[in-house]
Amino acid sequence: MSDESTSQTRARTGSAIVGVAVLGALLTIGFFPELFSRADGYDDEGALVVTLRQFVNHGSLYDHTHGAYGPFYYSFLGFIYKVTGQSPTPFNGRLIALGITGLSAALFAATVWRVTRSLAFTLLAELVTFCLLVGVAGNQPTHPGPLIVLLVAVLLYGLAGYALDPRTVFLVFIGGATGALLMCKINVGLFAATAVVIGFVVGNRRYPKTWSKAVAAAALLLPFLLMAQRLYQLEKAQFALLVALGLLLTYVPMHVDVVTLPRRALATIAVSALALMVASVLWPLADETSPGALVRGVLIQPTAQAEHLTGRAAVTFEWLAFLITIGVTYAVLLRKGGRDVRQLVSPWLLSAGLGLAGLYVLGLAVLHGNVVFLAWLPSIALVPALALLSDAPPKIRLVLRFLIPVAILQILHAYPVPASQRVWGLVAICIPCVIAMAVAADRLALWQRAKPGARALIIGALGLVFLLFGGTSPVSAWHTYADQTPLHLPGSRLVRLPKARVVELRQLTAAVRSRCDTFYTAPGFASLYIYTGLPTPTGLLANWPGVLDDHEQRELAMQLATLSKSGERVCIVRVLGRQKEWLASSYGAGPLGRSLAHYQARIAVVGHYSISVEAKTPKRPS
Repeated sequence: MSDESTSQTRARTGSAIVGVAVLGALLTIGFFPELFSRADGYDDEGALVVTLRQFVNHGSLYDHTHGAYGPFYYSFLGFIYKVTGQSPTPFNGRLIALGITGLSAALFAATVWRVTRSLAFTLLAELVTFCLLVGVAGNQPTHPGPLIVLLVAVLLYGLAGYALDPRTVFLVFIGGATGALLMCKINVGLFAATAVVIGFVVGNRRYPKTWSKAVAAAALLLPFLLMAQRLYQLEKAQFALLVALGLLLTYVPMHVDVVTLPRRALATIAVSALALMVASVLWPLADETSPGALVRGVLIQPTAQAEHLTGRAAVTFEWLAFLITIGVTYAVLLRKGGRDVRQLVSPWLLSAGLGLAGLYVLGLAVLHGNVVFLAWLPSIALVPALALLSDAPPKIRLVLRFLIPVAILQILHAYPVPASQRVWGLVAICIPCVIAMAVAADRLALWQRAKPGARALIIGALGLVFLLFGGTSPVSAWHTYADQTPLHLPGSRLVRLPKARVVELRQLTAAVRSRCDTFYTAPGFASLYIYTGLPTPTGLLANWPGVLDDHEQRELAMQLATLSKSGERVCIVRVLGRQKEWLASSYGAGPLGRSLAHYQARIAVVGHYSISVEAKTPKRPS
């Protein structure tokens, strides 16, 4: 490369960095209210903030500080709080979530830039991913979901980087991100690890065909094994089948377009993943976390989630798109047999088809994601198939080989609860789709002959569609935020909520402060510990039924009883509208429920909440 071309490349890269930074800043400011104008009714935020505070200050994760997620989540966020000298609150937790969301979108954009060198499509990727993510970031700001997405963004960047330039540093990125995902939420890490193995083994000449077939078959079984507990539900069986179909059709281009990748690559990835996993547990182990509790928290506890939590997955099947996908996949198989479809279809039409497939699948994923988040499956297989049929450059095909299995398997994050998880699992699909669009545009003479202003107008119009029809708008967000009332409670700086909710929370906070020395909430409303400033009675705080086992429930009940006997005013704050749900859960029917049944002397009712203390048994007259 000449000095002139090198300087031009650096200048273009510099322009891309500036463009991504400016757009990121505008999006962050524009969508700031999305994270400060909501309060999740189930209060996952409060449970996680209080648990983080407990971990940072007292340690003993999984033993005396309940943690629902892996140690990387607590170590990573705990490190941020240690370095900044802050204590976890809803305010700074939401700022961190907003920052992570912006960084994730920037990394997704960086992946598109590295592959395509197209500033327009790079900014489109940033816009689409940010708008998709910020819509759910405010629901559960301190949830591991935003951090998981950031790690997926690092994983995609590493995979794309290695496909273009097979250096060890990218394998380290891939392994580190995979290891961090495993130690953040093990199921999501397993999906990532499986996708990485697929990309490096299936259709790789360096591995025996038996290995390739075994990996491919195991990955097809994964969604069914994951959902085995609930496969009797039709929508769960449909969910698993769509994922398996998407993988199966994606295998066809891999089978035809074989590659030669070094076997040592997976070894380097595995070592990097292991190193990150070890680093994740150092702080918890050094801070009084027992190895047994660590194993239970990382491996055993997550397997019980599907027994207690579930949600309906709105499944739709795009029949016409499926038939087209089958037809294109068959054309790929014909190519392996020596019959090239390009003899019947012009190359420019195949390139245009690649771009349209990317746009179509992106639209199915983003514009319909709030309702039918699986509509893009199995049509995503169109992208690698058309990339092969249109003779896209080998490195581009290798990028898609790596990225698409990750995107397909990450959607399993939406099982068993397809709430915010559906978006965190969906966002990875945006990157191969935008790359397909950019690669196709670069190969179409009609696009190349268009003036820069016209191309910018088209990409801008696409961005506006995804912005306004993706379910959120900065104008609406700011309008809602301005109409609401500041909460003005400790830890809630800049948070604004509907006036009735603000009045209720302020009155509840005042009542608990004046009548209680400590309290426990059923169901969980841990944000109240931040608002009141009162100490938690236990580190075994859990927001969802099924998380605490019987032993932990008995320990919690004993801690409450000990405090009460010592003269502390122990209160139970109940969420009135959810008492039937709570009593029917494993908590209400277990040792915890039986213990809390003694706290029935109601001393106050504030809106949807009641405050009760232990009912004293009257003394019998002598």
